[in-house]
Amino acid sequence: MIIDRSMKNEDCARRGFSLIELLVVIVIIGMLLGLLIPSVFKFLRSAKRNKAISDGKAIVNAAKAYKVEYVNWPIPENDIGKPDVVYSHNNYVVLQMMHVTNQTANPKRIKFIEFDDFTTDANGAFVDPWGRPYIIKVDSNGDGVASGKGLGVSCGKGSRGVSVYFGKSFNLKEEETD
Repeated sequence: MIIDRSMKNEDCARRGFSLIELLVVIVIIGMLLGLLIPSVFKFLRSAKRNKAISDGKAIVNAAKAYKVEYVNWPIPENDIGKPDVVYSHNNYVVLQMMHVTNQTANPKRIKFIEFDDFTTDANGAFVDPWGRPYIIKVDSNGDGVASGKGLGVSCGKGSRGVSVYFGKSFNLKEEETD
């Protein structure tokens, strides 16, 4: 039996992929990416939402600790007695009162809140993961309620004392705000 070696070498040289095979592989990869990308974006949205909730709870807990230590909520003296004060683009006023660097508002130099975890904008306001300033509402007139509606975290049912509101990109359920 005679084997034609020239035919065998020619078949070996043509072992590449055809255009149709490449297109099929590209379509399959595209379909897999189409399934994967929405779940990645959902994960990122969820991460931002969880960061905002965590930051809000940190602010509220720091304000509660400040009130326990100094009897008053962390607001400037000229705002005490006014109807509930809202701090948005100037929210750093409240947050800096709870930091060790403010010796007037925090003479015991207790670190109620850590700033390393927060992002600020060009004006120095602390912003949520979407880049909007946290809105901090404080019970400055002593009626026990930080009035207002919004999404966020409060000291407890009825927004007593301090509430932190953030982002319009999602809705929080009542049980998530406590």
